[in-house]
Amino acid sequence: MNIVAYLGLAGLLVAAPLLVLTLSWRLRLAALAVQYMCVAMLLTQIVTWQVAAARLIVGAGIVGILVLTGRDLTGAFPWASRPAPPAGKPVTPLSVLTTLWKTQFSADFPFRAVAVAMAIVAAASLAGQPNALFAGLPPVSKMGGYLLCGMGLFSLGLSEEPWRAGLSLLTLLSGFELLYLVVESSLAIVALLAVADFAVALAVSYLALASVPARKEPPA
Repeated sequence: MNIVAYLGLAGLLVAAPLLVLTLSWRLRLAALAVQYMCVAMLLTQIVTWQVAAARLIVGAGIVGILVLTGRDLTGAFPWASRPAPPAGKPVTPLSVLTTLWKTQFSADFPFRAVAVAMAIVAAASLAGQPNALFAGLPPVSKMGGYLLCGMGLFSLGLSEEPWRAGLSLLTLLSGFELLYLVVESSLAIVALLAVADFAVALAVSYLALASVPARKEPPA
């Protein structure tokens, strides 16, 4: 039993659903970073550790691009402290939880939770069939690939903004790469997939910044 691969799958079961459940760009970006680490851990079962390390480096570069884009969109890095509540307004645990829930999750949270549960069950069912597609892929890696593809598709269908849609597309590509590398794991294919990921990340950054209204020039 490969403990590293099982830890990677456990991480995906936590990080991938966040793309569907949460509306926070900080949580989505953190979930994407965790996904790239977990995918690299799952890749150790099917490719050499050098290829897995290369995929981790590519993921770190993509997350770096998106962090800078988020800084330009919001004016702060993801780890920056949030502004304090206005003075004079009482702060209670209930008000904190209510504000946190409204800012992190949408009103259709039950529907999103059902979609996440369906994707997890479908991924586990497909991974448990030995004669299904990608028969040479270990069940743990197979479930991780199916899970990422399912979460990416659900999140892409529920996303309206370029930023959220881009993160969903990157998740879908991660699942595809995890499944496809068992078919062809040459360095040329790995390099082409990395170029595709970087191209998507740059396109997402451009579209996200272009969708923001033009800023007025400061007075002289």
